Amino acid sequence: MKFLLTIQLCLLAIIVAGLNVADVQAQEPTEATAELADVDGNVVGQATLVSGAEGLQIQVELTGLNTTEGEHGIHVHEVGSCTPDFTAAGGHYNPFGAEAGQAAGDMNLQNMDLAADGSGSFEFTSDALTLGAGEATLFDDDGSAIVVHAEPNDEVGGAGARLACGIIVASSADMVESPAALPQTGGDSSSSLPLLAIIMGSLMLLVGGLPRLVHKAS
Repeated sequence: MKFLLTIQLCLLAIIVAGLNVADVQAQEPTEATAELADVDGNVVGQATLVSGAEGLQIQVELTGLNTTEGEHGIHVHEVGSCTPDFTAAGGHYNPFGAEAGQAAGDMNLQNMDLAADGSGSFEFTSDALTLGAGEATLFDDDGSAIVVHAEPNDEVGGAGARLACGIIVASSADMVESPAALPQTGGDSSSSLPLLAIIMGSLMLLVGGLPRLVHKAS
């Protein structure tokens, strides 16, 4: 009887571990934002990042950035920090060790076009960057940031001074998604149904049989 009790307790531990894994998967972000501020701390824009079928969609909107009209380099940088100044964001995010100008954070050296009043929009879809787990996740140990520069990109991604910076953070609502939302990141919710059935059946067996086993074992 004690042997059967040990099996039942081990089964319970497996069930709890499985539920914990499902909870972690449910919290994998599919959306993120970054509030961009200028060197004086004034909020000048917002970035939105959404995982989609074609990759990570990045949209940036700026208003009132004090700079010149025309094209400006914009990159994902390797550290999620903008203080004490924008150099804290580090270099361009380069998880694969690519040559300068070809890093994932260079976003194909696309520029952001700004009007005379410092307003403009930028859109880019990356097939390399991700919000979820992986080598190119934007949520590694030190996070990531988006930086807008004073000049257009040159052939290696150099774009002059850093004019605006925003730390990339997961959307709070996205962090409480249920496992059923996993297909947004390529998961298949139907594949979790057999596991759920096993867990529920085992749990029912455990609830029904454990008290009797405990009584007999004692």
